[in-house]
Amino acid sequence: MPVAERQRIVYDRFCGVDFSTDATRVDARRSPLGENMIADAAGFPEKRPGHRILYRLPARVNALCYALFADGTACLLAHAGTELYRWEEPDAQSCKRPERILTGLADRRSRAFAHGGALYLIDGEHYLKLTHDAAGFHASDVRQSATVPCVRRFITGNAVTKQEDGTFFGGHTYEEGDSPNMLTPVRTVTMCGDGVSTVFFVGEEGLKSIDAVTVNGTALSVGTAVTCDLARGRLCFQTAPAPHPDGPGFENITVRCTKAEIPDEYAAERILHCTACGTFGAFNDNRFFFTASTDRAYANADYMSAPGDPAYFPESGMTRIGAESGEILGYLRQYDGQLILKRENGQDAAVFLRTAELESDGTVLFAVRQGVKSAGATGPEAMGVYRGEPLFLTGEGLFGVLSGNVRYERALAGRSFFVDAKLTKEPAKEEAVCAAWMGLFFVFVNGNAYVMDGRRGAGAADAEWYWWTDIPVRVAFPFGDELYLGTAEGHIEKLNADTERMERYADGAYPTILPEEMTEEERAVFESLPEADRPAYRTSLVPGRAIRAVWATRAETFGDITRCKTVPKRGAAVMIKPYTRSSVRIRVRTDRDGLTDVKTKTADIFDFSDIDFGRVCFYAMDAPKTVPLGRKFKKCTVLQLIFENAERNEGFGVYGAEIAFDTGGWVK
Repeated sequence: MPVAERQRIVYDRFCGVDFSTDATRVDARRSPLGENMIADAAGFPEKRPGHRILYRLPARVNALCYALFADGTACLLAHAGTELYRWEEPDAQSCKRPERILTGLADRRSRAFAHGGALYLIDGEHYLKLTHDAAGFHASDVRQSATVPCVRRFITGNAVTKQEDGTFFGGHTYEEGDSPNMLTPVRTVTMCGDGVSTVFFVGEEGLKSIDAVTVNGTALSVGTAVTCDLARGRLCFQTAPAPHPDGPGFENITVRCTKAEIPDEYAAERILHCTACGTFGAFNDNRFFFTASTDRAYANADYMSAPGDPAYFPESGMTRIGAESGEILGYLRQYDGQLILKRENGQDAAVFLRTAELESDGTVLFAVRQGVKSAGATGPEAMGVYRGEPLFLTGEGLFGVLSGNVRYERALAGRSFFVDAKLTKEPAKEEAVCAAWMGLFFVFVNGNAYVMDGRRGAGAADAEWYWWTDIPVRVAFPFGDELYLGTAEGHIEKLNADTERMERYADGAYPTILPEEMTEEERAVFESLPEADRPAYRTSLVPGRAIRAVWATRAETFGDITRCKTVPKRGAAVMIKPYTRSSVRIRVRTDRDGLTDVKTKTADIFDFSDIDFGRVCFYAMDAPKTVPLGRKFKKCTVLQLIFENAERNEGFGVYGAEIAFDTGGWVK
């Protein structure tokens, strides 16, 4: 029998979780069983913050956003079901029911962007403009204020007429003007009068109406002073229009007309059916791009606005990206380019890159390059930018776009290796939601959150991963230091990162429950309380659920699988982080005894501001607390320590663990 050799294994450097391999092969710094943990500022694992309910809306939340209007009004908005609400975060004393400001929206995820002191919203059925003034909110269909372009300018000649054989008679030199606006069938044409000619051709046939005619700034009566042949696009003036005061050759006739039939690919519905948007341009983001049509026939089309004008989408700005079977899901920015992400279709690339180049004449050329064929994004919300790197979720995990040259294989790289074993098995990844917030990148799917933490490294390339449960998310809205969440149940929620009280560590609490949502008995008690005591009473009505947080060491083989090891009774301990209220449940798994409950130990700090009279303690030192296991484990070849906290309103964190062991005889 060999002489026992007392040795030690110390766990005092920590990273994230690792679900990629067997528990015995995991790096000693990572955990194969980590759940609901995140790194603190020093890198030690601690229980994640919970999420609390701010408001309950009557339908699922489709979008959360912030708006700053031209009159200086700033507000938070929520699209729930078919309605748009204004809401504000409640304070400690009061909470106000969200104000409904708009109805009739589509009950699907929507997108919004700000421009010119207004908020523009698309939902796959509508394209709306929201403004605010002293009278309140005003919503209008953008088509009502669509820009009317001048599509043609006749610049020479007298009468510009069209003969029966289709040829022009008279001077008819003209310049093509702006492209027609897809949001409206209305357009204008300018001509040159000569004081002699009375018949003019507007350059387009098949008109629905001539809406207005002006000569030298004076409006003429359509149908009286000027008659129209709509089918042929011809105008007949009773009196020949005088030339421009500055002389011939200057346009002085303006005709506003409406086209009768618009080709389907240029119809306004093409814009209204879009569900994703982005901004891009040459040296500035002054153009708006729409895509992700609900109409499958246009699933690969995207539309570019005129510079700085979200009410003008020229027909010339429509582009088909790749194969028609490949649905565009959205846009991401990368350096000075715009990535166009498609759903994987098996036919062509799923990533395209648009660039903008300024020509010598001041025009901007937008070029689209096809990327390498690769896995596509899973859904319209399953993408985001983390510290300058575009990321998107695929069936193979989270991918990053490393290079602007998307044609090369090395332009894409997997970023979620440590959690892919779980992440890739998640169903319904098309409903996944990604969000970057405070140095973290979240992938929310099926009530789970896969959290990438690159705060201690250079970014996504060397980030650590964590796995959270019981956090259902339909919409994620990072706003400043806060992370707001929208759920399918109609909840507007918030991550509890803004408080250090122990209520931080609970899910689903409703501390802002409105009086009208209380029972009669609860409301009577609430109204009888002093103002200062009402917040605590609200919290007690819906206190939230416990968060189960787990951190485990790897399944330790002690560097030798041939001999048995014995851990003496005082040979193992864990050092846990101090909190006002905390506890740890310690379990040990060995190949000899299986899973064994060892002990449960509280580790509170006395705090006058947060006292629980059910467990008063007088330990006032704000210092880590060492908890010995106090159990002997004999003749094992594999041993794993598991630390758990599943108590409501309790913090939990691990500073380190240590195992002392004696090496015994050979494994038989």
